[in-house]
Amino acid sequence: MAITKIGVCDLHFQFDNKYLHNSKEKQLKKFEMGMIQWRRCISCNKYVTFFSRGIGCTQHSWRLNEHNIQVPCIGQYSCKALKVCRPLCVQAFDNININQKSLCYSCYEEFGGHIYQRPGRGKKGNTCEQLHLEDTSKGLEFLGNWLIHFSQAQNEEIKNEALIALVNALIPFTSFPISNKQALAKSISSDINQIPSLFIIKMLFIKSSKKTNNQNLKINDYEELGRVIGKKL
Repeated sequence: MAITKIGVCDLHFQFDNKYLHNSKEKQLKKFEMGMIQWRRCISCNKYVTFFSRGIGCTQHSWRLNEHNIQVPCIGQYSCKALKVCRPLCVQAFDNININQKSLCYSCYEEFGGHIYQRPGRGKKGNTCEQLHLEDTSKGLEFLGNWLIHFSQAQNEEIKNEALIALVNALIPFTSFPISNKQALAKSISSDINQIPSLFIIKMLFIKSSKKTNNQNLKINDYEELGRVIGKKL
C-alpha cells in the first residue's frame, strides 16, 4: 500500500498535530518524505516499526553520549526521562544519523520512562513527576549493581582504571571530607552540570541492564529446575 493512502484516526491526528509535535515542523517536511522504519530495539533486540517524516523526529531525537537515539515520541510528551544533561545528553535536532539507535515502548518504561496515557475528553491529564522522585536513589542503586558486575570482569587493567576514576570522583564523600564548601565544589567535576535521569544512567550502561535482566536463576531443588525448564520449552 502506498504511504499516501494510509489513514489515521482524526483524534490521534489532532493530538499529534496540536500537542505532541510542533505543527510548524510538519510544514517544513512534506508528507511524501515520510517513511516506515523497521529497527531492532537496542535493549531487548525485538524489532520495532514506526513512521517518521524523514530519517527521524527532529523534535524528539536525542544524542546520548555522542550516539543518536530515538524513543517513542508519545513517551516524551510529559515525561522528562530524556532531558538536556550536558555533555551526556542533548537534543539532536537536525543532526540525526540514519543508523540511529531505537528503543521500544516496553524497554523505554523499564529504563525509567513513561508512555503518556491520554485521559479522554473532559478529563485532566496526569504527569509522571511523582514517579521520578526516587530516581536519584534508584540511579545510585543501579550504579552499585553495575560496579558489582564490573568487579567480576577479567580485564584487570580496565578495572584498575575504573577504580582510580571512581576514587577520584568520590574523594569529597570519603571519611575525611573536605570541610571547605568552595574546595568541595571545585573538587567535583563540572563537566556534568545536571543530575542525569535514571533513564540516562541505564542507557549509558545498557549492557549491564541486559545482564541484570538475564541473571542466572538459583535452583534450590530439582523440582524447581523442572518447572523452569518446562516454562522455557
